[in-house]
Amino acid sequence: MNAIEVPPTWKQLQINQMAGTIVVIGQTDSGKSTFVRWLISQLCQYHERVGWLDADVGQSTLGVPTTMNLAVISEPPAQLPRPDATFFVGATSPRGHMLPTVVGVHKLQRRARQLGAGAIVVDTTGLVAREQGGGVLKHWKIALLEPTTVVAIQRHGELVHILTPLVRNPSLKVHILPIARGVNRKTVEQRMKRRREQFRRYFSQAAPLTIEYNRLPVYDLEQAGQRHLLALEDRHGFTIALGIITAMTTREMIVFTPARDAAQVARLRVGSLRLNPETGREMR
Repeated sequence: MNAIEVPPTWKQLQINQMAGTIVVIGQTDSGKSTFVRWLISQLCQYHERVGWLDADVGQSTLGVPTTMNLAVISEPPAQLPRPDATFFVGATSPRGHMLPTVVGVHKLQRRARQLGAGAIVVDTTGLVAREQGGGVLKHWKIALLEPTTVVAIQRHGELVHILTPLVRNPSLKVHILPIARGVNRKTVEQRMKRRREQFRRYFSQAAPLTIEYNRLPVYDLEQAGQRHLLALEDRHGFTIALGIITAMTTREMIVFTPARDAAQVARLRVGSLRLNPETGREMR
């Protein structure tokens, strides 16, 4: 991974005292993910295992868009680690999908603890606007995860409605940081292009796989159709692989997926996103 230019405000954090769950919040293009990478590398000095919980379904660092991912590491990674667990939300924004977003991040937090993480850093989505439900989502996510620390990165007070009750909570440490120099805003097209490239790369080695879905629990089957994205899940509800429906009968579906067999698939979950497997382009 590229070297990070560390601002003085980051160095002032007492990282040696951080443990448990640490939630990082900030608007889109606030530098959250860069800060999270740096924080994780620092925490590795004080904990045998550190959880990197990438909960950004739109601009995922560790996985593919529409998913949240967990990697538990023991040393600062030289390159992006492979996820230890993946949870499928099925959309590139938490809007309209807030319940699975909250459920998924909690399941991944529990898995991180099971894997021995002494500190877990949660990189959240950039949805913070009150009118879009960003404040409610952050508050309930924090209530469920019960973090010891919240790190907020903001430009001009856009997080005040989220932070006001948090800073009054005596059991929670809240650090408010300014945007670091060099953080650039990306256009909507740039973010969409990145998602296309991630999808295209993920499905580059995919092949058709026939699944007898009438023998499996299938969630949101009513919205299943050609080119819908879906997750092949294990018995714990974590994602084995993603797939794209290419054909479907009353008994079987043909799924374009990197998975080579369906032996370990315990259930299927259909997402709201439709995808062109060749271009990675999202379809409406």
